[in-house]
Amino acid sequence: MVYTSLFLTGLISLVLLIYHWGENKGVIYLVILLVAASARQLVFLLINIQTETSLLALLFLHLDALFCLMGPAGLYYFQSVLKGRLVLDWALLLHLIPALVILLNTLPYYGVPFAEKLQFMAQVQADDPSRENNFPYLLFHYHWQKLFLLAYNILYTFTSFAYVIRVRQKGKLYVKRKVWFLLTRVMWVLLISIVPIVLLALYSAFAIPEKFTTSFVSDTFRSNRFFYLFTLILPVSILLMPRVLYGENQKDSPLERFWGWIKQFFPKGYPDTTQRSLESEDMQRIVAYLEKGKPYLKEDFSQHDISIALNIPQKRITECFNKQLKASFPLYRNTLRIRHATDLLREGAHLSTSIEGIATLSGFKSKSAFYLAFKALHGITPVDWIKENL
Repeated sequence: MVYTSLFLTGLISLVLLIYHWGENKGVIYLVILLVAASARQLVFLLINIQTETSLLALLFLHLDALFCLMGPAGLYYFQSVLKGRLVLDWALLLHLIPALVILLNTLPYYGVPFAEKLQFMAQVQADDPSRENNFPYLLFHYHWQKLFLLAYNILYTFTSFAYVIRVRQKGKLYVKRKVWFLLTRVMWVLLISIVPIVLLALYSAFAIPEKFTTSFVSDTFRSNRFFYLFTLILPVSILLMPRVLYGENQKDSPLERFWGWIKQFFPKGYPDTTQRSLESEDMQRIVAYLEKGKPYLKEDFSQHDISIALNIPQKRITECFNKQLKASFPLYRNTLRIRHATDLLREGAHLSTSIEGIATLSGFKSKSAFYLAFKALHGITPVDWIKENL
């Protein structure tokens, strides 16, 4: 049972890489976050259940630098999902500095013989008050390192949430509905995993303030055979959301399917169910039509063309864009055109074709219209984008 969470996290990480890597390589940040969080929870579990001292000696302190990467990994995962590509910039080096400081501070402990580390771990599991004084360090005491890791990751978590909300409110980036769905589900998973930690911290702080050390060591948790369930919260919450695990094409989660089953018994309370189903079907057909044939690359492409091709009234098409995608048709069309243009730039089209030529290939009537749309989406001109990304 001790290894259950680690096994599930490894399996989930493998599935995430298989199903999401081709669509967005930024999933690697989510995998780093999940693996580090699972290892951190396992350390917490081993301290309290007072078993597997050898495994605890291998994990304790050695992985603190990895734990320091959880916050930045979450932030960069959200950025990668919103921008539709792996975000890897120079600013990432700044986010890595705290992890390097933690690594440097822990270096003296790495050189301690393993037999001595086992003695340290026995003291930790026995809740010996003098245990922290035995840990060698280079820059600052281990007590401050623990406090820093806790506050640092919580701060980064809420900074990541604030970033997503800010992007949503300002609307500078057009984000597909399925992307928002994925992000909200991941945010829920993180919140579900964080709340128990906060509750345990509050309990330790108020119930046993004289022993509060951010390790949450307590007689309440010790030797409790059910305490390992705490480490299963993170992997199980992901398993209950298959569209996060496998992608947006998967079926609803068990909870969502159960809610759908309940709604079948109350048809009168949902008079617009048929209409919502029709709108959803229309949207799927429209998106599939646009992504498959790329008709938006034609200069004069309009909603009327969609209506003729799919035999859908223009009024319903307009409602699909405004209500479901939360964007007007011109904005959505320009977003698709700019994405096509950036794909051409990544393929090196600017080396043999002028910017105006790329604008024409992307469906724009003029170079100025292309520049305005490009800057509205990316915040910079095509020329500056080429300098920064190619």
